[in-house]
Amino acid sequence: AARAQLYGSPAASEVQRFEEGDRQVFLRDLLARDNEETKARLKLAFDADEPFAEQAEGFLTDFDELLAPVMDGEPDATEAALSDMLRSPLGQLYVLTGTAKGHFAA
Repeated sequence: AARAQLYGSPAASEVQRFEEGDRQVFLRDLLARDNEETKARLKLAFDADEPFAEQAEGFLTDFDELLAPVMDGEPDATEAALSDMLRSPLGQLYVLTGTAKGHFAA
């Protein structure tokens, strides 16, 4: 949904790849784009589309819940696990979305 919201409908080949089991095809597409442009598009979409902004907030909240047990661990293990989680494709989307939405602002 985010891919279509920000950059228009996906190509038929992308849809086919998704239907054949490549569940991260749209995520990889978003992450391959210029981060600053994507953040700017996300900000515009959040302002213009309340349901989209609510879905993004739900994603951020869910990912925060995944991070919570990691944050409560031993400091050395926490740093390594947190780094691994944030480097994953979903972690990268979390950081990108959270930054655009102001989720990490103090």
